[in-house]
Amino acid sequence: MSLVLLKAFATQLYGTTSHTILIIMAFDRYMAICSPLCYAAIMSHRMTIKLTKGQCPGDMVDPPRMMENFTYNSFILQVEGLTLTEGSVYPAFFLFLFCYLFIIVANVGIATLIFIDSSLHQPMYLLFCNLTFNDILGNSILIPRLLVDSLRPPSERLITYYECVVQAFTTHMFGTTSHTVLMIMAFDRYVAICNPLRYSAIMNHRMVIKLTVSAWAVAFVLVGILLGLTIRLNRCRTLIKNLTVTMRLCLNCPATVW
Repeated sequence: MSLVLLKAFATQLYGTTSHTILIIMAFDRYMAICSPLCYAAIMSHRMTIKLTKGQCPGDMVDPPRMMENFTYNSFILQVEGLTLTEGSVYPAFFLFLFCYLFIIVANVGIATLIFIDSSLHQPMYLLFCNLTFNDILGNSILIPRLLVDSLRPPSERLITYYECVVQAFTTHMFGTTSHTVLMIMAFDRYVAICNPLRYSAIMNHRMVIKLTVSAWAVAFVLVGILLGLTIRLNRCRTLIKNLTVTMRLCLNCPATVW
């Protein structure tokens, strides 16, 4: 008789445990899908042990608090990432100023030399001019702002939301265009090496214009899509703890309160 009861108990325990384990596994998947940003904090080792011991998941999680987020509509953001000691402010300022002036003078000099010297009016050098213009554009947006903020106290390093968007767009455009220009320059070298006899016919002025427009247009579209998908999201903080203002830092970020 006792053997029959033990077998019945084991059979019922087997079936019931299978269902309860599937329930807690379903709860785990629910948290992973519905609250991906909170998943690591909720499904800790302690929670796993509690679920395994059979406690009710609903008693362990406070859904209103778990999903509590703050949304900021302020158009003024504060930059905190630039940390300089009192004695290093001016050396850092003049160092960045020298680097900026060197970048501008060098790139303007290269572009001027290419346009003045008729022997350099070749596809390779004309495509290379895109890098100089891109370098001037990218650094002229970032470094002057950095120079101004380095002389201000931390409480006065403020940036508007629209300036933040422009800086994010320019920074991403600068990096993306660098890659697309290198791609069209690689295409130019490919044609010169693999089709040297047809190089002049293929890489004519019309092709150079097409490649240049394509490089900038592809970068513009990619960054535009990135911005368009990001600015729809809410801003969750007004303090930027990084030197360069990027999309994730100034436009949106996960801010969960526990």
